[in-house]
Amino acid sequence: MGERLRGKHYLDNGSPILVVDHYWSGASVNAEDIIGSLIAQRPLLMDWNGHLYVLYGAIFDDYKYYSGADEHVIHTLLLVDTRFSDDRRYVTFNRQTDDWAKVSGLLALTITR
Repeated sequence: MGERLRGKHYLDNGSPILVVDHYWSGASVNAEDIIGSLIAQRPLLMDWNGHLYVLYGAIFDDYKYYSGADEHVIHTLLLVDTRFSDDRRYVTFNRQTDDWAKVSGLLALTITR
């Protein structure tokens, strides 16, 4: 999907925008990538079980060490399933019960004018 959206596009009023994508395969995603995007208020797209979800939040622990290093451990990802508008719309990915191997990847899109 990122390849189709990447590049220069024009809005209805004719002003140009540039779409840049960043894709992480499921095996290469780490907690810092997810939390960094969410802290910057940039939701991600997540391909899980062959469905596309909007990843808009996470429940996680933040460990701070004496060395100054930080470590994040994600417990739950908060998702929106755009196929639905009822109570099925909000979904969670629970690290304890859901299989991360079924996550194909995450996609971040950045749009600039």
